[in-house]
Amino acid sequence: RKNQGPPSADEGKGASVAQKRIKTVIGLSAAVLLSYFGWEYRATIATLFNKEKFKAWLLVTLRDINEMGLKGLVIYAVVFAFWEFGGFPTVPVETVAGMSFGIKHGIIASGAGKVAGAFLAYTLGRGLLNEPVRSRFADNEVLSLIDHSVEAKPFRIALLMKYSSFPEVIKNFGLAIMPPIKPWMFLLATMIHGLPFIALWTFLGHDSASRLRAAEVGLSLPANGLLQGLVVGVGVFGVIISPTLVGLWIRDMRREKLESESQKKV
Repeated sequence: RKNQGPPSADEGKGASVAQKRIKTVIGLSAAVLLSYFGWEYRATIATLFNKEKFKAWLLVTLRDINEMGLKGLVIYAVVFAFWEFGGFPTVPVETVAGMSFGIKHGIIASGAGKVAGAFLAYTLGRGLLNEPVRSRFADNEVLSLIDHSVEAKPFRIALLMKYSSFPEVIKNFGLAIMPPIKPWMFLLATMIHGLPFIALWTFLGHDSASRLRAAEVGLSLPANGLLQGLVVGVGVFGVIISPTLVGLWIRDMRREKLESESQKKV
């Protein structure tokens, strides 16, 4: 491809103005939509601030979703796939699946949605969105370090990335722009990392729904010690262990890169 040189100052200024206009239009459109839906569903939103009304609304909503059967599962999986693709937090969604569909169907629907959404991001990051993603992550030091060491152990890198504390967007699109990470490696790493957490949050949602239904008829279920212990363990892993391991991993990659560069100079 012919090198056209850097853009002129006028071209850069024009692009900047155009980007600001686009952002302004998007912001105004989002504000209008939020205002409309806020007014249209004001009664539903108001229930969020009333504990008893919220419980009643949640129970009715869950029953409606569950009564949809296979259609409800498919709709949920598709919505969850795009949710995962966008890099949004998935724990609340996985919990709702357990409340709506039960443990078995909730795990299946969430698993299908998560894997599909992650692989969609990976596929687009490899193809249509490759250049924008590379440009976006060009100045990311961590991804540069990972890219430097991924050739030796690509599947190990994919697993470490999935278990890291990085946002989902970086995990999915970051791995997509690394050629040594093959599709099967990405899919397997996604399932190994994702399915145990999906099972936990689905179980938590099912347990919460059971307690809501019991409270509706005046009953109280005993505390689930195992579930509480697992949730606390995951919290400790996410807040303390995972960031610590990522920090040590980055330190080792920096050291390896410096050693490699020093050997090349010799």
